[in-house]
Amino acid sequence: MPHTDPRSAVAPPFPPAVEEGGQIDAIVRQCEDILDQEPDHPGASCLLGTIHARQGKFESAIPLLRRALARMPANAEGYNVLGMALRDAGQAEDAIACFRRAVAIRPDHQGARTNLGNALVAGGDRAGAIAQFRALLTLDTQLAAIADYRTALAADPADVETLIRLGGALRTIGRCEEAAAHFQAASTHAPDRVAARLHRAGAMAGVGRIDNAMPAYQSVVTGTRPIIPSCS
Repeated sequence: MPHTDPRSAVAPPFPPAVEEGGQIDAIVRQCEDILDQEPDHPGASCLLGTIHARQGKFESAIPLLRRALARMPANAEGYNVLGMALRDAGQAEDAIACFRRAVAIRPDHQGARTNLGNALVAGGDRAGAIAQFRALLTLDTQLAAIADYRTALAADPADVETLIRLGGALRTIGRCEEAAAHFQAASTHAPDRVAARLHRAGAMAGVGRIDNAMPAYQSVVTGTRPIIPSCS
């Protein structure tokens, strides 16, 4: 039977067995007990806020979710859940801002992008909505390609061309650091492959990691093999 730990949860799926088995009440009590001892606990705040949002208790859900996100500002799913609560509470502009934040954190978050597109349609921003739905189509294509590349690499982890293609697909959907790791692997297997170095440098520059990008750029100009810092 599914188990949800309020201390680690960020936005649970709540399988039917949990809701139908009456476990939600037990989870709520757990969250409340934790918050009595630690009022700003992010996991318990987010989990309880999510439950209240699903129950239509927006007056309590929204503050709980905001409190959780103050402690974990990079949680895309948390912003998506908060956006849905705000939307259902009639706070459309704030909801759109949350969906935008979720997509900015995780460009491959299909649920948040769909919610953003629908919210923009409801708000009369047809052009903005179309842009989001087009991005979803691109995302579907890239995710399918990523799955294929991962399958190929499972059979041949040193396939440089596939490593580069996987890195490119990941970079397209905004997962730049993960992309850079694959470009770096390609460079390790083929040190003279300039394209892998350039792609890696571009991916790291895209997330503001200029210190990691510059050695690769410089090596292309000088014709030397770079000593590249790790992605971590």
